[in-house]
Amino acid sequence: METLMKADIFFFITAIAVVIATGAFLVAVYFFIKTLKDIQEFVHDVRTKTEHIIDDVAHVRHEIHAKVKMASKFISALASTAFVHKIFTGEEKTEKKKPTKRSKKTK
Repeated sequence: METLMKADIFFFITAIAVVIATGAFLVAVYFFIKTLKDIQEFVHDVRTKTEHIIDDVAHVRHEIHAKVKMASKFISALASTAFVHKIFTGEEKTEKKKPTKRSKKTK
């Protein structure tokens, strides 16, 4: 009879331990799922912001391309103006140098 009571006590304690372990496991699973949802929201935000950054970079790239094209046309116009001047006058367009103080002293 005494062994039967010891067995009942053992199974009672084991049942309580299983219930506590199951409760702890369920709490851990709850927090794990909550963490996964937070990670999912974070990834969604990162993906959305990355798409915005890609759009912004594409816009900036387009603007830079337009500015470079405009600058290229301007430089082309300047180069062709200098070329036309050289053809019709026979001389290159250069800036006139002002005499320096040293050159005045040597004369």
